[in-house]
Amino acid sequence: MIYCLSTLPPSNNALFVKVGKATYKTYEYNAWIAKAMQEVKRYPPFHAEKFACDIMVPWWSHRNRGDIHNYAKAVIDLFVRAKLIKDDKHCICATIGYVISTTSGKIEVEFRSSDEHFADMQEYAEQHKDNSK
Repeated sequence: MIYCLSTLPPSNNALFVKVGKATYKTYEYNAWIAKAMQEVKRYPPFHAEKFACDIMVPWWSHRNRGDIHNYAKAVIDLFVRAKLIKDDKHCICATIGYVISTTSGKIEVEFRSSDEHFADMQEYAEQHKDNSK
């Protein structure tokens, strides 16, 4: 199942602010959550006991916003919050990367069952086994 988002969240470094002993979500993070929730609420939930997640970010949306891996946790947590996936503890693999373009022109988040993920990994290994010599 592929879901689309128009913007990346703030970097992990800008998700929370500490005030005394308490930790709060930043204004920017809360604003992104509100906007992104509106975008994803139209999608059906993804049902799989264990799953893999691929986040594809169009290169043009990067704009030097920081390390790409700093966005994955907030994106996956959004899908938990929206009840589109059960719990991110069931995620067996999460990848995030830049692509030249996506079909939608937006950030695409794809969830696949663990069976699909392992089949893809096996196929990749078979295709590249001769390259390891």
